[in-house]
Amino acid sequence: MRSPVAAAILLAAIPFIALPALAEDVAPGTKFEIRPDALPKPYATDAVANSAGPVARTDAMRPQVPKGMTATLFASGLSGPREMLVLPDRSILVSEPEAGRISRLVAPSPPARARAMPFLTGLDGPYGMTLRRDALYVADLDGLWRVPYTAGDVEYLRGVLGHLNDTIAEAAAEGDATYVDTFTPTVGHDVCTLPGTRWIEGLAPTAPALPVHPNALGSEALARAVLTTLGVPAAA
Repeated sequence: MRSPVAAAILLAAIPFIALPALAEDVAPGTKFEIRPDALPKPYATDAVANSAGPVARTDAMRPQVPKGMTATLFASGLSGPREMLVLPDRSILVSEPEAGRISRLVAPSPPARARAMPFLTGLDGPYGMTLRRDALYVADLDGLWRVPYTAGDVEYLRGVLGHLNDTIAEAAAEGDATYVDTFTPTVGHDVCTLPGTRWIEGLAPTAPALPVHPNALGSEALARAVLTTLGVPAAA
């Protein structure tokens, strides 16, 4: 399903393709009439290649928008992003065909920039996406993939984890054992954070670790939590 934003960008680009000489002067909302009888006849000129070339972006480079509106950078560092899909939790999925993955963009609150986190990896040129009931459908060069998806999955799993920790703490107290809280130190370092900040790997680990298990940074953090609870100074 093509997003309204992507469709608007595509429609805005049509006048620039048809009238390249006016590209720098065209303002948003400008309308043009292109009549078939005014176009050159087929093969009137030799075919040429005029593809766009990337340039380094500066802070002064901003999209032209209608009066009263502003454009700010929402996310960066993506690899050839194409299609976008807004999920029920207001996060955004972006297909990156060159990287073979679908990334999830999460912004804490405007105007903060979004964090890009791998959502699906190992795909072959993924492009189109759509959400239907309890499944996400992704099309790539190998086929159409159905991925089960429920908006409340993350909240449910966090609730289960919290209940499990409470149960362990109660059992430790009843058995006169020392309970080590390993949940609190990992807040802000879950599977939805970027590599380097992430201490718990997801289903497709990006660091040496088993799926849904602590990586090296997470293991160090858990060790520090144990030493702190036991009153043992951690090694520098």
